[in-house]
Amino acid sequence: MSFSRWSINNADENAIKKLCGELGIPTLQARVLAARGYSTPELARDFFGDGDALEDPLSIKDMDRAAERINAAIQNEERIAVFGDYDVDGITATALMWLFLQGCGADVVCSLPTRDTTGYGISKEAIDNLNKYGVSLIITVDNGISSYNEVEYAKTLGIDVVVTDHHLPPEQLPDAVAVVDPLREDDTSTFKEFAGVGIALKLAAAIDGCTVDEMLDYYGYLAAIGTVADVMPLVGQNRTIVKAGMAGLGECEAAGLMTLAQARGLDLSSISAQDIAFTIAPSLNAAGRMGDADLALRLLICDDFDEAEKIADQLIELNSKRREIEADIIKDIDKILKANSGIIKKPIIIIDSENLHSGVVGIVCSRLSEKYGKPVIIISVEGGDAKGSGRSIEGFSLHAAITSCGDLLTKFGGHEMAAGFTMNAQDVAELKRRLFDYCTNAEEGMPYPEFRVDALVNFSEVNIESVESLMSLAPFGCSNDEPVFAAKGLVVSDAVPMSEKHTKLTLKQGTETLTGAVFGKAPGQLGFKPGDTVDAAFTLSIYETPAKRYVSVNYRDVRRSGISDESFASIKAYNDMCAGRALTEEQRISIAPSRDDIAYVYKLLKSEAVKRLDYFAISSMFEKLAMGKVSAALDVLEELELIEQLPGDGTHVLRATENPQKRELSESKTFNLISNPQLIDA
Repeated sequence: MSFSRWSINNADENAIKKLCGELGIPTLQARVLAARGYSTPELARDFFGDGDALEDPLSIKDMDRAAERINAAIQNEERIAVFGDYDVDGITATALMWLFLQGCGADVVCSLPTRDTTGYGISKEAIDNLNKYGVSLIITVDNGISSYNEVEYAKTLGIDVVVTDHHLPPEQLPDAVAVVDPLREDDTSTFKEFAGVGIALKLAAAIDGCTVDEMLDYYGYLAAIGTVADVMPLVGQNRTIVKAGMAGLGECEAAGLMTLAQARGLDLSSISAQDIAFTIAPSLNAAGRMGDADLALRLLICDDFDEAEKIADQLIELNSKRREIEADIIKDIDKILKANSGIIKKPIIIIDSENLHSGVVGIVCSRLSEKYGKPVIIISVEGGDAKGSGRSIEGFSLHAAITSCGDLLTKFGGHEMAAGFTMNAQDVAELKRRLFDYCTNAEEGMPYPEFRVDALVNFSEVNIESVESLMSLAPFGCSNDEPVFAAKGLVVSDAVPMSEKHTKLTLKQGTETLTGAVFGKAPGQLGFKPGDTVDAAFTLSIYETPAKRYVSVNYRDVRRSGISDESFASIKAYNDMCAGRALTEEQRISIAPSRDDIAYVYKLLKSEAVKRLDYFAISSMFEKLAMGKVSAALDVLEELELIEQLPGDGTHVLRATENPQKRELSESKTFNLISNPQLIDA
């Protein structure tokens, strides 16, 4: 659970009643539809269809030139190379294009980069290698938009390049035969958020001269996997591709995918987007993360079940090793944060360390970003080289931030929510300084994360029929999230352990109860107990056993009732102050603890310890104060050595110091900083 302000969509009740009446659907489903903009029966019927029509591939800039050059290469029996990427999007795009060109009778080879040597994107080394194989045309998939120098180098060797990509283009495009990227400023196609594999699917249709719908019958399953894995919005044409592709998975005869699904306990005929995101994609991704993405590519193009079984076993083993390395990196980073708690007070968390596994740091960034509600960049330094990976939060473009430091980077690319780069290790300190300044000077300040809730509901609306109706809104993923509901003023009936880290929680609303799981927190870590009044946000699904079907509840967020938006605003104000931003008088007052406030916090810490950033516990333990004031009071007390971190604890748990010396508040840097009127923006 992450601690963030709830953004609850208050849909029009009349619209909800009309949807229920005309479509004959449960109120629960109607609330979600109305909340997401499908507030009329006509809009709802459109949503329930197969998705938006797939636009003519030739509507994308340069697609005609790309198809013409590739067809010429096929006819002239030239050797073609498909060059992809080491993530699931790049691997599925490479597999799709290779399988398609093979089917066209082309002389085609494929190549992927490696994280540890060449890094992301096509390189001169890769071009030299393909040149040795007599390649005269390179097709990039899921990369190439920033490869101006590499395309120029290929031209000196007499090799043509067709670039297909979906990443944000730089100011200067590669001078390739064709540059296919819907994010080009001069592109007039209507949909801009395809994955790299979605562009590859459209390219295959353009080469073949057929519609994209026809191409979906053959390669839609690959396009669905890559689109979901790359966290592309599951709306518009992407929704069409993924729905069709997932239906195709049920009839899929690809030996590799069938074997992997069976090994992971999945039934392809009933697979969900979540199964792809959390089971199939990590298994495929493990190859690229651990050094050799070719293994995953071989699985996707494999037609021999014995070979597929061997490869699937290798991928599953690699994924297990990846999890072990990830756990070790998180432990190492916890030690770094324990030694320097100031890192997490910055507007963007940047951690640089030696010899971190570059294939895993992106996942760790995601974990930390979710935990702290801030953008996170982790830089692995090896000798004179450094590789960075970052993940962001909604409302902050990490790509734009990285681009502002482009002169320090040897290579970079990505999206608003994720980016990667390579650089000289000697420039890391300057990169950190510039990124801190970039965030501090952001016009609106750094965003504070919000948790989107589709609707407030009554427990009486939750039953097997209403929950089952939600499945028609799938596939769930980016921009079409699994529906989240909330209820307020609930009484905690019971909280018992499910395991060491998870809790079985029962909440009561009037005479109705809902029992569900809280993952990642034991009962003692929840910050409340039976009899307390809480607000809860949750998702719903159906759990089936041989004997019975149940409504399954996943409590995504449970907190003390009555936390105000002003309290969340005070956290943001305190974070802004720590980042060096000027505050208004109103903001300063919202975070400035009085002597009595500080004494109140200290008194409670004498009887009970608290984790510094566990706002769930803070909101319950110090319920009289806004959380920004509590954060300030904790820093003041720690600076005055009146509270201390528990020895050996990497999670920054604070307790009152035994036998402290008497100190004056004026000795605290934080107290003086909040009290300094020069920080107030006139």
